Amino acid sequence: SLQWELIRQGRMKPEEVYMNEPRNVITRSLGPEPVVKVDIEGPYTVLEGDRYILCSDGLTCHLKDEEIGMIARYLEPSDACRLMINLANLRGGSDNISVIVVRVGELPDVNLPQEKAPEPEPELELERDYREWFWLAGVWVASLMVAAGIVMWILTRFDRGS
Repeated sequence: SLQWELIRQGRMKPEEVYMNEPRNVITRSLGPEPVVKVDIEGPYTVLEGDRYILCSDGLTCHLKDEEIGMIARYLEPSDACRLMINLANLRGGSDNISVIVVRVGELPDVNLPQEKAPEPEPELELERDYREWFWLAGVWVASLMVAAGIVMWILTRFDRGS
């Protein structure tokens, strides 16, 4: 939605969502267009007991995120759905209200194959070699300057003594 985009861009705070208009403005959707821009976030770790909620704006117009989260956390998914829909209807139910709550059950033990670390790219090695040579050249030049300084100091002392 437009409000979600504004929050993500830092142009609006989450607590301002309920006060700002226009609401229910969708910026992207699945439809007849051949190419669709999809938001991809994650990956997220899925743990046993996690809850996922899919709902329409008919629910989020009447319940705050904190309320939805608390209800989904403490009730069984079917009871949570029923309560959220009933609460939204009691608070006005001005739009269609749809909600699905899914609880992650026991996860199977899956041993994924360990991926071998990729070989470093040749450009990175060349860059590292270049930095090492640059450092060595700097030490060499500094040593020459110190040696030249010592020679100059000795020559000036020798000239004064004669």
